[in-house]
Amino acid sequence: MQLAISLLIAGFLLVAGGATLAWMALFGGWTGMLANGCFAVLSLRVAKTASAGRILTGFYLGQAVKVAILILCLVAVFVYVPEAGEGLNVLALLGTLFATQMTYIVARFRWPL
Repeated sequence: MQLAISLLIAGFLLVAGGATLAWMALFGGWTGMLANGCFAVLSLRVAKTASAGRILTGFYLGQAVKVAILILCLVAVFVYVPEAGEGLNVLALLGTLFATQMTYIVARFRWPL
């Protein structure tokens, strides 16, 4: 779902604003997907029979790594992509990152547990 949202936003921005905006949207979406994927791997690798404390530690570790990856990826984009800090590019980058983070909320209302 995160990939679909990222591609949808990037496609819209490609048509509406050009290739640079689309690339910024893709960078934002990839950053969100990478961070969420690492969170899922780290937090869900705990055995089902583990204690509650161990499960909670796994979630805290996963969240800490997720935040670190978000920060590192955003810094890397701003350092290595010269256009990243200009005008609407920041909005495309951060807006798509925000959209990938919100897919869990939208998915929950769409497909209730």
